[in-house]
Amino acid sequence: MGRVIKFAIVVLAVYAAWHAGAAQWDHFNFQDAARQLTEFGGEQPDDALRAGVIAEAAKVGILLVPANVGITRTADHLYVNINYRRPVQLLPWYRYNWPFSVKLDRWFIPGGHFK
Repeated sequence: MGRVIKFAIVVLAVYAAWHAGAAQWDHFNFQDAARQLTEFGGEQPDDALRAGVIAEAAKVGILLVPANVGITRTADHLYVNINYRRPVQLLPWYRYNWPFSVKLDRWFIPGGHFK
């Protein structure tokens, strides 16, 4: 009987790790895509940049609303702050709303282009 309980605990731990790892993997992929958007599309208007971030999130299964994507510009910086919660099924009977955040900072020269 003890082996059955230990086996059940191991199975539940693997189940939780699999789902948590998949959510983290999606977050890393989204974070990379959002970083590329801010690096190579930083001169876009805020609404276009926000729409691009939301579209990249949708590609990996993350649901974002425009209120979750904060964009701030200064004379030579672009700051993008993204906060969202994703439900992760840690156990067959327990779902956890895992908070994620992405903070991006891009320094640039307005109107400057490299050739």
